[in-house]
Amino acid sequence: MKLNFARISSTLLALLGMTLPAMLRADCLPSAPNGYYVPYSLVTLKNYTSGNQFASYSTGTLQASSHSVGFFEFVETLSSTRNQQLFSDRFDTKGCDGIICTYQPFAVDRADQLGVSISRTTLLGHPGAINGTFTLESWGNATESFTGTCDATTGSLTGTLNGNTFVVVTFGTPYSNIIQ
Repeated sequence: MKLNFARISSTLLALLGMTLPAMLRADCLPSAPNGYYVPYSLVTLKNYTSGNQFASYSTGTLQASSHSVGFFEFVETLSSTRNQQLFSDRFDTKGCDGIICTYQPFAVDRADQLGVSISRTTLLGHPGAINGTFTLESWGNATESFTGTCDATTGSLTGTLNGNTFVVVTFGTPYSNIIQ
């Protein structure tokens, strides 16, 4: 009897040791069935060593997809293309009367096109690392990637690009495109 109790206890302890870290990890990525849409907002803050700083902003909708990569392993992805990315260092003049001009940052007519892809691998139901990739569609489809961390306090995804750019992504509630 003592042997069975010890064996069961050690099995439960091992199972708890494997599942507890995943259960305690904040999860900011919404789960959505294939084909569902997830609203997002994205902000980057870039700090060049030359002293120049700027922010960028993008908002839109990501489409959910998932596929199996192993017997118990799945990759969930939220992605979309042709998202507008606006920049604080790109100005539009408003109210110019010839002498005094008002400069508006984040000029809509000077936006870049951005592809956004955020994926997470899940093994045995436990979420793994979150990887984000931005495709700079206006710049020959160059890519920048980051490993994301979920912030339990704000529910946002954060990361860094190239050691000089801070990324924050927030997500809305998933929805289907079917109108009921």
